[in-house]
Amino acid sequence: MSFKSGFTNEYDTVRWTMAPGPLRKAAGFRYQEFSNLAKPIGLKDDPFKAGTENQVSVWAEMLIPEGAQPLAFYDHPFFGRYPAITQNHFGSGTLTYEGTVLSDKLQEKVLLSVLRVAGLTGPDQELPAQVLTELSRRIQRLRPDEPDPVNQLRDNLKRVMNFVLAERELTDILLNHSVGFDRDLDLRILEFYERIADAIQRSLDLGVQMNLVRPCDTRVAAYCILGGIKEVVGQIARRRPRDIDSLVEEILAFGLGGVARQELLEEARRRGELQASARIVFGPKVE
Repeated sequence: MSFKSGFTNEYDTVRWTMAPGPLRKAAGFRYQEFSNLAKPIGLKDDPFKAGTENQVSVWAEMLIPEGAQPLAFYDHPFFGRYPAITQNHFGSGTLTYEGTVLSDKLQEKVLLSVLRVAGLTGPDQELPAQVLTELSRRIQRLRPDEPDPVNQLRDNLKRVMNFVLAERELTDILLNHSVGFDRDLDLRILEFYERIADAIQRSLDLGVQMNLVRPCDTRVAAYCILGGIKEVVGQIARRRPRDIDSLVEEILAFGLGGVARQELLEEARRRGELQASARIVFGPKVE
């Protein structure tokens, strides 16, 4: 609940009773004084870990708890004696009140904490971390002491593609979420792709050292590979591939054709390890 709740009646007339009027018992506090804020101020000790956006502005109500638990206090020599955000257990529920205007980032953090209290958070809030953990498990480091590096790459791709097919809804969220509605999620997904690009670059750097990858700008090459894989994965999320093995061969041939040393490509083709698929990879769209 936000500031000024219960301040006026249904005719927009200020109530004669102590604020927040009829909500006093449910909110667990009272107040009769408030103030404009000339400039933004912080919350003491950054309780919601909002960093540089740990700021409130415009309005400050001087809340006096009557059972409500203060969640945050103003970081200010005068207003600091009053809580800025409170939480009160009432009946079978909980009421969280904000007596001021929160920054966007701070508001997101507070809302997430409220969802946790209500038991409404779940795997969706940790999607990038979950996916990174699973991909780290499935993508194994190339072993220079073992032969057939192409087969090692092939096995990694198969494990990743099987994971994508098993988690279509999760993949769809990561690839097709609407940017701008949830800044925290936007940043987490951007960081997720940066970490994937880091992992690809490390593999390319190792490939250069192992004389498998031609000398190149491995960061640029990593972004090119990531972009191609994102598009393929996006199509997989909407269509059922007819044959995972054929899909893996196409991705492998495309990737190696761009970064592998010519000698490795010729050796792989000679040994029959790198072949273009003649099959149709994508099936019909998933309804």
